[in-house]
Amino acid sequence: YSTVEEELGTVRGRLMVQRQMTLNAAKPHRLWCAYDALELDARIAGRFHHACRLLARQGVGGSGRRALSHALSLLSEAPLEAPSGPPVAFHRQNERFADIYAFAGQIIDQNAPDPRTGASRGYSLVYQIDQLFESFVAGFLRREVMGQRTELDGWELVTQGTGEKRFLVTQNGAGDAKGVMRLKPDLLFRNGERRVIADTKWYAIDPVPDARPSREVLYQMYAY
Repeated sequence: YSTVEEELGTVRGRLMVQRQMTLNAAKPHRLWCAYDALELDARIAGRFHHACRLLARQGVGGSGRRALSHALSLLSEAPLEAPSGPPVAFHRQNERFADIYAFAGQIIDQNAPDPRTGASRGYSLVYQIDQLFESFVAGFLRREVMGQRTELDGWELVTQGTGEKRFLVTQNGAGDAKGVMRLKPDLLFRNGERRVIADTKWYAIDPVPDARPSREVLYQMYAY
């Protein structure tokens, strides 16, 4: 942030009374104000812009593509690459950008994470493996199964019951009944009024006589 003093049509920040009375006594509709303005740091914004451009070329899809588009629109006035000069000095006003600045540098330098000791700082990526595997199975079915089998023409595959509102129980109260505990199966196949659900995880039953699924698995099957 830097302090800006200028003549405006409306009050912004604080009114500079002495300057107003001295210079604008005959122009009461013009106001001398002082305010703090956020300036673009070309070295930081330039690195962010460069890293986002590189990621956009990788064909990132879904929410990642939308986030990149939003970031690029915010960085449209930044240089494509950070200008040369002394290293960026991080302080109280910009220290929140320090980690992402270092991460953007790794993207630009094409440094892949490597679990070995060294001078460079690394980052860990944590995934929700159940959702990742679910998306993989859904993508495989759409690509390799749905479009290859004529008996599946007209069927649509969605994950987590997208667009569906089916509940385990209905609660009656003062007024209309409402659903409670919405069901979100991993995979939902729908065709008109027909519905088929599937789970992307399965449980191995012990190969011993009288083996049976666990109670929790049976409850899940019954609910669905």
